[in-house]
Amino acid sequence: MNKLGRIDFRRVLVGLFVLSVLGFSSPVQAGQSGSKARAKEYFFKGISAFKVQNYAVALVWFQRSYKLRPKAVVLYNIAMCHRALFAYLKSIKAFKRYLAMAGSKVRPSKRRKIEGFIQEMMAKLARVVLAVQPSGARILLDGEFKGTAPSNESITLMASPGTHVLEVTKPGYRSYRRNITVVEGQQTALSVILPKIGPAEGTLILESPVSGAMAIVDRGTPMPLPVTLQVTAGAHNITVTAPGRQPKAMVLSVQPGAVLRQMIHLKPSDGTGARPARPAVILPRQGHPTGSGATTRAVPRHVTNLTPGRRSSHESARTVPPAAVQPTPARQGPSWYKTWWFWTSVGVAVVAGAALGGYFGYEAAHSSNAPSADTIVTLK
Repeated sequence: MNKLGRIDFRRVLVGLFVLSVLGFSSPVQAGQSGSKARAKEYFFKGISAFKVQNYAVALVWFQRSYKLRPKAVVLYNIAMCHRALFAYLKSIKAFKRYLAMAGSKVRPSKRRKIEGFIQEMMAKLARVVLAVQPSGARILLDGEFKGTAPSNESITLMASPGTHVLEVTKPGYRSYRRNITVVEGQQTALSVILPKIGPAEGTLILESPVSGAMAIVDRGTPMPLPVTLQVTAGAHNITVTAPGRQPKAMVLSVQPGAVLRQMIHLKPSDGTGARPARPAVILPRQGHPTGSGATTRAVPRHVTNLTPGRRSSHESARTVPPAAVQPTPARQGPSWYKTWWFWTSVGVAVVAGAALGGYFGYEAAHSSNAPSADTIVTLK
């Protein structure tokens, strides 16, 4: 084939490539339709789980569907799951977001029904009235920040019935942490006073990314990490252990009135990460080709070649540097991108890709097997 023929052939391939790009202009839409299909799949899995009263599983499927395609109808079902699980605060929040998202599309009868749900759950919420000293202390309930303590006033927290973790912290004061159990529709009053840390004390915070890590401070009882401790100023012996990990011991020094935060990493107990030792070979000294005059050295990182020729009771070895190894010159040939078979393969792949892209684009646009998003039913 002459040069002109090669140029024409490549122009044809370029033209086919352009057509394939135009034919594949729908992959973005195909990707969007894929997310839409998965959102529908998760949605109907949530419906099935809800019908058999498996509310926790239904909540997971609805949340996954909402993450892929945030729609008001999914948010409504999330609120229904929280309500069935007695998580009244989360249910109220989800219902309010649903009403704001749907807006005027919510029928008046349905809006009145949702507002009735909200009022019913508000009446079932437990109230925790806190009087905290000093003012400005941070208040957390189940790890969620609820606000700071006001001066000479109490603060009221709303909580779902059950057991919760209450935390009150402020730099320079001893932290407060306690499990509290509240009853539906009842009020619980608590008074929390944080003692000031003296000049001879400090705060020690121990953390670890390893699951199940336990810490022992100054031969005390093991404590799960993370943990916050008020300790005397000075040096403290820390030992941290975890299943499947090597224990780690250290000494940490806490300054008076300061906060020391330490992240502790533990190595696997199988010793993973150790570099294996290099193998050794026998290298003869000059004047001692064999026998007791040989010395042992580590194999360097270049080529080791056995000396050819006559063998004796001890194989002699020598190290050949990389420069001494002469590679066999490769056979010179035409560049791969200049061969006829390469451009023929590209042409076949482009034509096949264009055909498949057109077929799947047509199927995605005209498929009627999947239910429409507008026909999705909600939980009653």
